[in-house]
Amino acid sequence: MADSSAKKIVLSIIAATLVLSVLSWFPSPEPKDIGRLCINGIFCWFLFKGKTWARWIFVVLLALGGAIGVFAIASSHSGTEKSIVLLAMSVTYLASAGLLVFSKNVASYFSAPIQINS
Repeated sequence: MADSSAKKIVLSIIAATLVLSVLSWFPSPEPKDIGRLCINGIFCWFLFKGKTWARWIFVVLLALGGAIGVFAIASSHSGTEKSIVLLAMSVTYLASAGLLVFSKNVASYFSAPIQINS
């Protein structure tokens, strides 16, 4: 069984992903934003359930999102506020991808059978 610290890391990644997804809607959500949130929610559920394929999809998407964000900051001349928000999102995505790949606790979470009621 995976330990509780691994579960907390995975839940933190899920929470950060969903919160950043909702925060990216402002000033108002578009239909594509709602669709993206639904897809994120489905992937988050499978990540929580310990599915290895969901882990690797998350790694790829988070790393891509983080890298694109860093590139956008470097090549953009937008305002400081927008750059700070984009930097925070990029760092969060890259750190989450790193935890999913390199954390031994997280690796144990995906190799152990998951018990939801524990």
